[in-house]
Amino acid sequence: MRDPPQASAEEPDDRRRPRRRAVQQRQRHRQDDQLGLLADGVPRRRRTAFVEAGNRLRHVSYTPRPEEVADYVASYRDRIPAVLRWFTGYPESLATVDPHLATLDLPVQVFWGDRDQLLHLDNGERLDARLPRSRLHVFRECGHFCYQDRHEDFARLVAGWVGGGFAEI
Repeated sequence: MRDPPQASAEEPDDRRRPRRRAVQQRQRHRQDDQLGLLADGVPRRRRTAFVEAGNRLRHVSYTPRPEEVADYVASYRDRIPAVLRWFTGYPESLATVDPHLATLDLPVQVFWGDRDQLLHLDNGERLDARLPRSRLHVFRECGHFCYQDRHEDFARLVAGWVGGGFAEI
């Protein structure tokens, strides 16, 4: 498919903008294709919906910088199809994990945001109850991305855990 011809300098700005946007979008899609983003068979609109759903969750008190969002998208680039399959069949997928939780013989620090709109707090409480050696920390006034909403508190939680807090469980 050929790119549309570029607008001439004599055309008014309002006629050039849509063409520029279309060309830029086509270039982005070409870059996505070159990076293998469509090789997994997941339609672009589903992948976009996945990222958009994450964006709609937002944060209670933290707004990620563009480079953080880009890093997040890049880190999931090859995993999105598997993640989508897992969440599409969430109840069935959870059933495959649930029987194994009680058999984990290692300390687990569970953390949750009390205002998580994707996975409500009761999910974290049930997870904590199912794990034999776990501790639940609830971040107040936080959403799904509590580790960013309360990044300093989260850093202290991790430092305490790595510094020996895991031995208390």
